[in-house]
Parts: sequence; C-alpha cells; structure tokens
Amino acid sequence: MAPSFGKLVPKWMRPIIQDLGEVCRTLDLVDGFSGRGEMGRAFHVKDWSVANFDAKDGIDITTYTGFVCVCGMVMALKEGGLLWVGPECRLFIFFSSSVHARNKTNRWGNVANPDVERANLEAILTAALIRLAASRHVRIVLEQPGNSQQPSVPPMELALSLAGTEKVLTCLGSFNGNPEGPFCPIDKELQLHGNVPFLTLLRRARPKRDGKHEHECYKVNAAGVSGGKDLAATAAYTREFCELVEACYARSLPRIRREIAKAKLHGCLRDECEWESVDEACGEMLFFYS
Repeated sequence: MAPSFGKLVPKWMRPIIQDLGEVCRTLDLVDGFSGRGEMGRAFHVKDWSVANFDAKDGIDITTYTGFVCVCGMVMALKEGGLLWVGPECRLFIFFSSSVHARNKTNRWGNVANPDVERANLEAILTAALIRLAASRHVRIVLEQPGNSQQPSVPPMELALSLAGTEKVLTCLGSFNGNPEGPFCPIDKELQLHGNVPFLTLLRRARPKRDGKHEHECYKVNAAGVSGGKDLAATAAYTREFCELVEACYARSLPRIRREIAKAKLHGCLRDECEWESVDEACGEMLFFYS
C-alpha cells in the first residue's frame, strides 16, 4: 500500500516514498548527523526507541542508498515522534565565508566549488526530510551554529516555514553541568528551529565573551575551515543539553498529541503556498537522483 503524503513532500521525492511503501511506525527519535550520538543516547537510556544516522557510520544522505535509508527511518517515526537534525555547518558559517561566498543575494554561494555544491545538496535533502516528517505529523528540530546561513538556503527556508517552526538561540557552553561530560570548551551559540512546544525552554543567553573564543578553535585557509585540537569538542552536544531535550520532550508529548489531533481535525498543515519553483530548482540540482 502506498503511503499518503500530500503536497508537503517534494515531487522529486515522491517516487522514493512510494517505493518504500508503508513502514511500521515504531521510532520515537531519529537523531540525524548524530556525531558522537549523545542525543540518541539520552533518549535510549529512558527507553525511547531511537535510530541514528551519520556519514561516518556509513549512512550518507548525499548518496541515493543513504537517502533512501534515512527516508525509511523518518517514515518509521511515530506520530508525535521527533526528528532532530544537525547537518554539517562547515560551509555555511562565517569563518568559511571566503570559501563558500554566500550572502543575502546568493544563498547558494560558490557552486563552482565541489565542496560547496555538496553542502548545498545535503541542505536540499535535509529540507526534504523535514517536509516528509511534517507530512507524517512528526515534530522536527534543526540545529545549526548561531551564524550559520543554512536555514536561509531556499529549500531549507521553505521546509522550516511549511513545518511551522520557530527559532530560538541558546548557548551550548551553558549546559556543562553533568560531570560525566562531554563538555563544550567555548560559549558556542546555537540556533534551534523547531515546531516542538518546549523549544523556548532550551533558550540560554550567551555570556559576555571573557573566555575562549571561536576563532581559537577554527583555522581558515583556501581549502576551507579546519580546526585546532578543541574544534571537535565544540561539535558534540553536552550530556546536560541532551538530557534536558529528552525531559522536555517527555513532558510535552501529551500536548504534541493534542496538537496533532487538532491539526487532523481542522486541516492545519500548511500546504497552500506556492513553492513549485523552489522544488523544481532543487530537483535539477540532485545529480545523484538522475
């Protein structure tokens, strides 16, 4: 039986979803671009059903097989489940501006650079996963560094709008309270875009900059952005942060379920906008799909 998904799923993606067919919905969380897997671990220890994906673990969404695999994960999320995604930010942040060349009039940046092109592809595909999740009444959170331009890339901006997200800023360095770690060595600002009721509970003001600054962890050259010995630590979520997300989600789940029931009753999903031009442009860029 073919699943129903309505207008929220991009046209180029629909054959993939139809080929997958109906998927048993058993997952509570999909932790995307999971890195060390701290978010999934925080949910797993509380007996939630979790799936992770990350290129370093062999699931690369910029490949056809990887993308199909992750589509299956998203479709396996329960109604009211959570898709948490933190795509690679390296070629969207301020420190690599000279490489990616993104600005307010050119969100795609220097597409002649293969690395920038791949980063754009990953953003397109992540945006499509967000729309797939929204079509199946799954809640989403997109995480990026505070200065990342990824949420402004056209397909991502559209997906976040269609999913009805809001944005909050937080400081990862404010969540270093668990003595077991991991710890964030800098006051790293994050932007969170989500349609979960607890998003504002994750907001933390960034303290006055009197400690280690980001530029001490990053190195920029013609090849892009690399880092010093502490850079990897800034990419990992702290345990306290992940435990707070899990606790807030658990408390909010009854409200999420009520919101879904109301949306089903009144048809509140935002599928009335004009977005065909964005989808067509993205479809043309998906070289892996041809």
